[in-house]
Amino acid sequence: MRKPTAVPAVTLAVVLAFAVSVRGGSSNGAAQPSAAAWCAMVIDINTRAGTMANKQYLESGLADPVKAKAAAQEAVKRRNELLAITPPEIKDAMTHELNYYVASLKNPSAGMGDFTIADVRALSSFQKTKCGIGGI
Repeated sequence: MRKPTAVPAVTLAVVLAFAVSVRGGSSNGAAQPSAAAWCAMVIDINTRAGTMANKQYLESGLADPVKAKAAAQEAVKRRNELLAITPPEIKDAMTHELNYYVASLKNPSAGMGDFTIADVRALSSFQKTKCGIGGI
């Protein structure tokens, strides 16, 4: 049996960050929640990390601890930007996932914390239905 990695395969809900700063329509230039921007961020981070290609999660990429860790590290690095554009219906789940990444990157045996299966389902469903992402 394989030993768990810092970012286990449950990270099919890996949701992570776009390289371009996303600006909303507010007068102060602050980013606004946007499904399109959030989807772009998820696709970009996962593609760069090697956990996704052509909007499809790659089982081989998610199972690779180096690639999964790279995706988690980028998400944590871009946390504020990511949360600023996260649509309200998945904001709690996204926050829980990012909290999980922070904890698991510090201590691989930290556990899931407040990141639940319900969060994984919500994020996965959103990615499928709103982003057109497959392999989940």
